[in-house]
Amino acid sequence: MTHDKLIIVLILVALLLGVCLFGRMFDKTVSLGSANIFTGDVTNTSKNASSTATTTLSRNLQRQYASLCNDGGQVVYLNFRPSTANVASTTAGTGYRLATATCYVIDSDNLYQDTVWMVTSSGTSTISVIEK
Repeated sequence: MTHDKLIIVLILVALLLGVCLFGRMFDKTVSLGSANIFTGDVTNTSKNASSTATTTLSRNLQRQYASLCNDGGQVVYLNFRPSTANVASTTAGTGYRLATATCYVIDSDNLYQDTVWMVTSSGTSTISVIEK
């Protein structure tokens, strides 16, 4: 193979590779696997977190997915404990710190089906909840 033909072949391979990679940049299809295919209704609610611990999600052994988004102005602490847990043991500053304008997702990678408690250090914050 001559030098010119080798260069042309390399350019064609580079162009083909570039087209394939460029096309994948615009492919927004995400494969989540069969564990994340939802059918039926999804529960959409809004709850208020305060300095008194309350449940964000009740125990649900059928839970496949949940998203907890802090739409309020206060940091919310999420505690993952059974519904039989002592509510007083759910205190601000412990558990998962859900900052304002952030979400916590429960999915097949960290599927938790028992009760999720929420509490703030002070004030109230609105939590948007999606559950399937």
